[in-house]
Amino acid sequence: MARCYGNIQSSVPSPSTAKSGLASGAARHRRSSYDVIIVDCPPGGARKADLKFRADDITRSALLAADAVVIPVQPSPVDYRAAGTMLPLLMDVSAVKPVLRILLFINRRPSSARLGKEARPAAASYFQIDGLNLSVLETEVGNRTAVAESSVRGQTVLDYAPGKRAAEEISELTKEIIECLKEKGTGTAAV
Repeated sequence: MARCYGNIQSSVPSPSTAKSGLASGAARHRRSSYDVIIVDCPPGGARKADLKFRADDITRSALLAADAVVIPVQPSPVDYRAAGTMLPLLMDVSAVKPVLRILLFINRRPSSARLGKEARPAAASYFQIDGLNLSVLETEVGNRTAVAESSVRGQTVLDYAPGKRAAEEISELTKEIIECLKEKGTGTAAV
């Protein structure tokens, strides 16, 4: 199992240093003894004038340092449009880093609704753009109460509800992401 690099925020004291330091810091740690480094960052793509803290710079730095990007999307047209704000930023980064892999997964999938049943093909169609190395993962995470309850308790769903469907889905997603990272020999993922 991969050892995790600690909270990246501890090495990113402010957005101004994040722009210059995140990419080099992640690259330095990638060469260390860690198998996988996961950087959780704010979604990018918002207009800079709308942001007080330049979240795009942090996200861009993380994308430049990453080998893969994991993006959760909820299965609805409104949510696809919201996640789609990342596309210009992903295109910019992919122009200088064409090997960047973008992995989408369906999150909070309704159990019986038509949107849930058509989620993967709809996401693949909406997000497929020439120049992006994008895949929609097979694993989907359902809209499970245990996921929300586990975060309220300060636990992972694996600890909070072991053996429940929510924990199984997160385990399946983790395995699929690890397999995707192994395929290309990647080790840094921005989430």
